[in-house]
Amino acid sequence: MELKFNFFLKSYSRALPFLIAMIMITVIATPKLALAETVFCKNFAKEFLAMADRNPSRSRGLGHDNDASSDTFAIADRDRLLYEWYDKFHNEQSKHSAWSVTKTVTALLVGVAVMEGRLTLDTKVESIVPLNPELIPDNDNENENKNENYEANYSQLTIRDLLTMSSGFDWRENGVDPIWNLSILRMLYLTRTKDAGQEVLSHPFVKKRWNYSSGDFVLLALILKKIYKHQPRYPWVLLFDPLHMDSVTFEQDATGTYLGGSGLFLSTRDMLKLGQLILKRGVWEGKQVVPEWWINFMGSVSVSAGDIDNKYWSSGVYGGGLWTNHSLPSLSPRLPSMPSSTLLATGIAGQYLVILPEYDLVVVRTGHDQLHEVNIDQLVKSSVDCFGKRAHSTEREAPRDQADESINSMLASRPTAAKEALFAIKSGLLTKMMAKELCSCHFVVGLPLHECRLRSIFPPALSKIVKTVKVTDYSRGEALPIYKIKIAPTVLSYLTIVAKSPAAYARYYPEDPEKGCHLWR
Repeated sequence: MELKFNFFLKSYSRALPFLIAMIMITVIATPKLALAETVFCKNFAKEFLAMADRNPSRSRGLGHDNDASSDTFAIADRDRLLYEWYDKFHNEQSKHSAWSVTKTVTALLVGVAVMEGRLTLDTKVESIVPLNPELIPDNDNENENKNENYEANYSQLTIRDLLTMSSGFDWRENGVDPIWNLSILRMLYLTRTKDAGQEVLSHPFVKKRWNYSSGDFVLLALILKKIYKHQPRYPWVLLFDPLHMDSVTFEQDATGTYLGGSGLFLSTRDMLKLGQLILKRGVWEGKQVVPEWWINFMGSVSVSAGDIDNKYWSSGVYGGGLWTNHSLPSLSPRLPSMPSSTLLATGIAGQYLVILPEYDLVVVRTGHDQLHEVNIDQLVKSSVDCFGKRAHSTEREAPRDQADESINSMLASRPTAAKEALFAIKSGLLTKMMAKELCSCHFVVGLPLHECRLRSIFPPALSKIVKTVKVTDYSRGEALPIYKIKIAPTVLSYLTIVAKSPAAYARYYPEDPEKGCHLWR
């Protein structure tokens, strides 16, 4: 026993320096590694958000002059908020325009209606919205059988067709056509019917293929309005209230139809909740709010996704209310650094909701990009590197980031800019669009008017003709505010002389903030 004990002491004495060294390394190095990771994440905004923003302008509160586009940013796992950042104009309760992220919300609402047995994917639209002969386009020289084709096509139109943007309507939202041909602008700002659904239904049918269309989602909202006619606040009853989304505005047309493809304003935290619902396969607080199979459908590549006109589109494979991250022979993935299981909801001017099932993460970024220049792939990859459960090393050549809404597509300078500017003034598009968006930015989001002007989504090529925008209270003693927008003469004053723009009015109802702003026609 003594010999064994002495041997142990001698062996221990030889190993003691090594053991002490190892303990010191463990005690000292581990906190440093943890601290490094903590600092890495705490500096996320400075290190990565700044890198992702490439629109040189004034500082937005990040301590440098290279950021002029990000408004809010947040990361969550399925249950917890992990990180959030806000510029000086936003906070946890601030609403932000979701733009086309609204389509994903509309798809979720349709999923609830399906779960309740009110709809199926194969429900014919005509069974809920009967054919209105007055909306059938007149015959023209290009297609003498347009009336006959319209009735036949409309009778076959289904809920699935609308969700997958393959209705076959001749809807123009591609950013290639001149602005006077863009259906989205006519519906939102120029239609005289005051009925967004009727505006969509007045389009002729063409080849049934994938075609980016806010109009399809307006029709889905029209269908939901009809089947929930006794619940005008159905978005809140079906979705927003169960998720405890406390800061939501959903704009409608004059007939009470939610816009479906846009018009949603919500906080960044509320947008995170939508992503968490999708991440958890439709379950919220132990309750199946949306069917699991419906979430799978929304995130699956649609049959029509590859049948596309490639002169309009080069990246992005659509599902049924969500963008997938798959690739097809003619289409590259939206986030080349991320797995194909990644899902996205995107909106004009840099609105992103990204769901990452492989990392159990949801990423939300809102902004006011002018040229869609945020490097969202890099931003999401950095989020995964910092907050994800495991690192991902897949790298693919990133395509040029492409907008998926017509208004954003036409933000860049265009060969027809002068003609488009003239049309925008003469038709009233310029003033109507500015009146509506300034109203929403100021009253719904809560930003100062001067800041709203700087965040205008209107194409720079057209905005250049506006030296000042005069906003005056035109309420005439009424309790509800109305604002009048005028264009001031500029260097290109000959345009304002040749085509004087009519004044535009936008109205906000403070006693009913859920409805947002409306053009007053």
